[in-house]
Amino acid sequence: MKRIILLLAFTTTQLFSYGQWFYNDFESSEGIEVVIGTAATDSLWQIGVPQKTIFDKAYSEPNALMTGLVTNYPPNITSTFVVDIDNQLMWAFPYIQIEWQQKFDVEIGVDGGIVEASYDDGVTWQNVLSDPDYRPFVVGNFQIDSLFNGEIGFTGVSDWSFVGLCWGTPVGTQPNDILGIKLRFTFVSDSNNTNQEGWMIDEFATQGNVIGANTDNNNRLEIEVYPNPTDGKLTVKLPETNYENFVLEISNNTGQTVFRENIRNRGLQNHQVSFENFSKGVYFIRLRIGDKVYQQRIVKI
Repeated sequence: MKRIILLLAFTTTQLFSYGQWFYNDFESSEGIEVVIGTAATDSLWQIGVPQKTIFDKAYSEPNALMTGLVTNYPPNITSTFVVDIDNQLMWAFPYIQIEWQQKFDVEIGVDGGIVEASYDDGVTWQNVLSDPDYRPFVVGNFQIDSLFNGEIGFTGVSDWSFVGLCWGTPVGTQPNDILGIKLRFTFVSDSNNTNQEGWMIDEFATQGNVIGANTDNNNRLEIEVYPNPTDGKLTVKLPETNYENFVLEISNNTGQTVFRENIRNRGLQNHQVSFENFSKGVYFIRLRIGDKVYQQRIVKI
């Protein structure tokens, strides 16, 4: 009999108020590298703007990582990518969390996604959902089951949902003398073609000294910009903060970064950005301040 388990996100005690924060939202990144495998089938994983019926929008627009930007996933597929975490995070180990947002549309209990961790630079791998020794505590809102190949993995149909892998909890032991963590994500399907859309992932993030909490709720916020639509000058309202620097990024609707600026915090409330030389269309503005990300969609007319 197959198992279907639904785990609900929860918040445990925050051990410290602040921790080093790395991210990759497929528009920009800091400290998290996503490497798609070199096998022919690994090309199923693509980064870009979703163009399917269910997978029609990234969690943080415009880009996401998904099993095909346009077409449904094929049968008999095994496709892999690896997430490499910056070793700077290891100062906080074992009290670290690696998290992401995901969306699923697969044949439940048959096709799905397997996540494995390596603590020895990719020499050996352990399924994070079934490893009896180092298994991190997995929090979020998801379904897991034994897939057609016997591995435990994520499966089913779901909207965007949070998943976090938490080390430093009473679940399992901790690796000795760990220098880094790699995660391997593998999408698998059997011979039956169900014409479904697969697995979509966005917003990879890591944090030290916070375990079991969905940091996304605190880190992605809306920013006030006006006028919107705009035909020229754009005003960005800067939030009040003690941080010394802001990073302002603008990307177009294909995910290409077309503008980047470091802003020194001088206590000003507003910052002006010129849109006069931009082509007409949809853009996405992000303001990074410490471990928070403010974003907004802009239309140039």
